[in-house]
Amino acid sequence: DDTGVTTFVLKRALPFGTYAVVVRSRTADGAVLKEEKLEYVREKPAWLDNTLGKDRTVPKPWTPITVEGRKMKIIGREIELGPNGLPAKIETLKKSVLAAPVAVRAGNVELTGQGPTFNETAPDRVAWKTALTGGGLTADLDAWMEFDGLLYYTITLKTAGGGEVTLDDLDIDFPMSPAAATQLLANGGGADFRNSWIAKPLPAGDGSVWNSIEKPYPSFCRAFEVTNFMPNIWLGNDDVGLYFGAENDKGWTVDGPKPAQEILRQGAAAVVRLNIIREQTKIEEAG
Repeated sequence: DDTGVTTFVLKRALPFGTYAVVVRSRTADGAVLKEEKLEYVREKPAWLDNTLGKDRTVPKPWTPITVEGRKMKIIGREIELGPNGLPAKIETLKKSVLAAPVAVRAGNVELTGQGPTFNETAPDRVAWKTALTGGGLTADLDAWMEFDGLLYYTITLKTAGGGEVTLDDLDIDFPMSPAAATQLLANGGGADFRNSWIAKPLPAGDGSVWNSIEKPYPSFCRAFEVTNFMPNIWLGNDDVGLYFGAENDKGWTVDGPKPAQEILRQGAAAVVRLNIIREQTKIEEAG
């Protein structure tokens, strides 16, 4: 029999509900070979338009966040903020993760702060802000942390005295304890994200031992072809570590001579460096 080809054309998305459907198979000249009446149910997926995950609760086994001065405590972890509003100490499972406070630098000048001010201290979420200054710049830092330890930061740069300031680079350094930074995981995302990963011991050496330009494997699939930005990086050991993640490279400058991210061995620390600005950039008074 010459049954021809069955073609389905979707004109528009059907509303959720139940529909009577007639399925027919035909020969090449249009004669009906078989016909069957069916019922099609287009169900609304459980995930569509729901509010799961938006509840302001602390699900078990997590516990409510407690704040004592600049210290924030959650299950298994304690984070102490520095004057710049970034972590000065992180202790996980009673092990020190940081070797020194996290620092923001514009060129060789560190941006300093006067201490964070908490504007929310709920059981499931705390938020704080502070102002940073240095190198002719000011910056508004806004941050929050959830009960599971997720930290989210927004830093808005402005000039300190009006006009414009030209920056060649702006870095954020996370100096990690060498005992807590022995293994490296990274994933570049993209269309082949399942194969776009690195898992290996952190290389030995001095200075930069890994970066997002040279060190990924040749087959590494980055999320964006125009940048060497890595959306997922983890550095740690069998028990503790830090994960650095972002949905995209918004906020980073487009490819400059520096990698977007790199890991350096400096003295007793393994420093995760985020090169946020890596090409000449003008900062205006309005931010």
